[in-house]
Amino acid sequence: MKRKIPYYLLVVALLMVHCQMADAQIVIRDGVTVSQSLLIGTGLPLVDVVTVNGEEPACQYVTAPPGAWGMSITQATKVPGRLRIYQNSDSPVYDSGEYDEHSHGMTIKIRGNTSAYQDKKPFKIKLATSDDLLLRNDVLCMDRDWLLITDEELNVLSGLTLSKVLGMPWTPHFMYVNLVINNNYRGVYMLIESVKRNTNCRINVSGQGMLIEGDAYWWNEDFYIKSLLDSHYGFTFKYPDSERLSDADVAYFTDYLARFEQSLTCDNYEQYIDLNSFALWCLAQDILGSWDSGGTNRYYVRYDRRPESLMVMPCLWDFDSNETTITNWSRCHTEHFTRLFNNCNPAFKLHYIRLWLTVCRALETEMCNRLNDFKESSQFWGLYYSTTYNNLRWNSHVVYSSILSQRAEWYGRRLPFLNKLVAKIHLPGDANIDGSVDVVDVNTVINCMLNRDDEKVIEAACDVNADGHVDIADINQVINLMLGAVK
Repeated sequence: MKRKIPYYLLVVALLMVHCQMADAQIVIRDGVTVSQSLLIGTGLPLVDVVTVNGEEPACQYVTAPPGAWGMSITQATKVPGRLRIYQNSDSPVYDSGEYDEHSHGMTIKIRGNTSAYQDKKPFKIKLATSDDLLLRNDVLCMDRDWLLITDEELNVLSGLTLSKVLGMPWTPHFMYVNLVINNNYRGVYMLIESVKRNTNCRINVSGQGMLIEGDAYWWNEDFYIKSLLDSHYGFTFKYPDSERLSDADVAYFTDYLARFEQSLTCDNYEQYIDLNSFALWCLAQDILGSWDSGGTNRYYVRYDRRPESLMVMPCLWDFDSNETTITNWSRCHTEHFTRLFNNCNPAFKLHYIRLWLTVCRALETEMCNRLNDFKESSQFWGLYYSTTYNNLRWNSHVVYSSILSQRAEWYGRRLPFLNKLVAKIHLPGDANIDGSVDVVDVNTVINCMLNRDDEKVIEAACDVNADGHVDIADINQVINLMLGAVK
């Protein structure tokens, strides 16, 4: 009887054969190497970083002081070096050149907070001169700052796909890559745009504007403005750089943020916040069922200092705790948005309801279609063929096809519960979602039933009896609710 060779040993044997046949060898782990050409042949772009003197990025780990939350890092070393990207060829499609502080090369450092505690660490790349590492051949996409983050469970892929479907003001672009540092394979990473001011391709903040974060890790920053409403949080600045803030700037931003926060407890918040982006951001967290409220990055941008300029939540970021809460609101909803939902001014709550009812019926299909489209892409097949090396490097058992199916299945599981939660805050019969039930709602349902072209008509809101279609029964239901015949 023949004995089957264990899969792990077979993989090692195959890799050893390739080692003997190739010149440029990359260490996978424990003395096992693979040719650079073989990594390039997976179909994923290969990011190859070679640092000066082979120095490895390092950091020190710190924990929050009394009264604050979290674990983070400090004194992350910016290690200089050279970065090359290979795509389907042994010749690089991008080369930063040997390091020179002002003209060539790059620096790499460990980034993140709790994520930096993992063995597979996230990194920040800073180029000496701007370029587009995502290889889009568009000068408007050039920047100096790029991130390499992990996405073993494809949570970031799912979250950024949802960001596009919902129409967030900005969704960062990305691509999956294989990462090598100093001839040592580090696994599959996501190369992604960082959240920063870039007037061409990222967040278009004017010179007088601000890009900030409601940050649970404020205590680890040199400059912050403490939150007046939430003692565990502070506002940290992505723009302007804290080193460039004048005393007048500090006074201005401190005063403005105090008025902004205070408005969230009063009925004048519409003078300070962009309803659509705030409601979209909260809705996205609820759809994703996120558990983390402290580490989930809440970015805010005010594009300039004109009195009419509102605070906008431009993007989603940090998806580590996706798919944790299935039957309840996300923790971000209950921790950061309760003041708006319970405000005597119902504008935010009504806008949230309107957004949900606008997207709810098609959302599961749209998300599944987009994630399934990714399954047919060259990026997915690159992940597929890179799985062996990533798993061997990190002693993991990632199966990307199975994980992608799990991400798609989440929406079918979560959305029915979210629909019930929204129903509890949506006044029955309020077809035009203005907070009351009256004859206008009757007309709204009639217009929907007759398929009249009215952008204000939302079919899910007009389906008052929730039977899946809009008809005379819904009109009767609204009339009965209006007359108090139905409780």
